[in-house]
Amino acid sequence: MPDALTPLPDQLIEAVTWHDEQTRAKRVDRMRWSSSLKPEAGLVFGKPEPLAVLEDARASFVNEYYVAAIMTATAYIDHALGTLLSRRKFKPQENTLSARIRAARRKKILTKDVLNRIDTLRKIRNPFAHEMPSDHPMNLGNRVQSEARHPQAILEDDAKEALTLMYVVYAETLMKVKLSTS
Repeated sequence: MPDALTPLPDQLIEAVTWHDEQTRAKRVDRMRWSSSLKPEAGLVFGKPEPLAVLEDARASFVNEYYVAAIMTATAYIDHALGTLLSRRKFKPQENTLSARIRAARRKKILTKDVLNRIDTLRKIRNPFAHEMPSDHPMNLGNRVQSEARHPQAILEDDAKEALTLMYVVYAETLMKVKLSTS
């Protein structure tokens, strides 16, 4: 038997319906924006984990889960840099995103600008993934103060950058395969 604090199923449905109606237009805008980034690839084969992370990053962004979008987009980039490096028969000594970025610089796998942006994204991601001192400049609270912006606006911009970079790296991982018709 539900207690007084437990909403009844009809109330939950009403609340979800109301929320859906209130957020639908912005979700559609985010869906359109994120869809514009994805390169046309046709049929894609690959390891299921990075492909699942790629889709989760996009879905998180569409649904306004910006930290999740940043985390999953960065995870995809980490996977993809590992793939790009292994195609060149190179494995960094450390299994970290930072080491993969350094190795990608040495092997000139991506442009300097893209790798600099990925490194900035890594620094933005770190306070969400690792314990950082309260005075760390990339902590969200410190960024809110230094940028004089609302945290949600900062996170949305960070998530947009994360998705943009994720799809740039994704495009680099695609290999054209000629299928035999005989």
